[in-house]
Amino acid sequence: MARGALARVFGSREKPERNRARLAALSPFTRRRFLQRCATTTAGAWLVPALARGASAPNLQFPTQPRQRIAIASYPFREFIAGEESKAAKPMDLKDFAAHVIEKFQVNKIEPWTGHFPSNDPKYLAEFRAAVEKAGAAVVNIAVDAARAPNIRSVIRLVISLSSLFLQRRWFSN
Repeated sequence: MARGALARVFGSREKPERNRARLAALSPFTRRRFLQRCATTTAGAWLVPALARGASAPNLQFPTQPRQRIAIASYPFREFIAGEESKAAKPMDLKDFAAHVIEKFQVNKIEPWTGHFPSNDPKYLAEFRAAVEKAGAAVVNIAVDAARAPNIRSVIRLVISLSSLFLQRRWFSN
């Protein structure tokens, strides 16, 4: 602050008692209030340690079994799953993929590829979800291939439809 500003706040020729009173009026934070707040904060931190630490980490419990921690992607099976890249004489529908993975690999989590979904119709997606749950599996990720999609809006619609169907499911359940 400039010298003139200090003189206006405290008065240049006033008595020191009056200057202290003006300073107290400008700053309502006294030593007593400071010590009270320090004591309250310390007591609160001691009584409620969770608030003092804050949320240090999410409470996630990952499965201990190795096969429970992995998922099988449908993309490597693109020649066997019904779709434009299918080369099998009798291609498998994506709805049957979860049951196939459990039977062959004893893994109950899958990652379907958007290219394998024949439709983003809510009826088909509900059937897909029912088939996954009937098999005892879960979808942990959806691989989105925007380059192969006819337009980005269809991919966005598909992902939103799928996520709304699967959001309630807890992926890492034992």
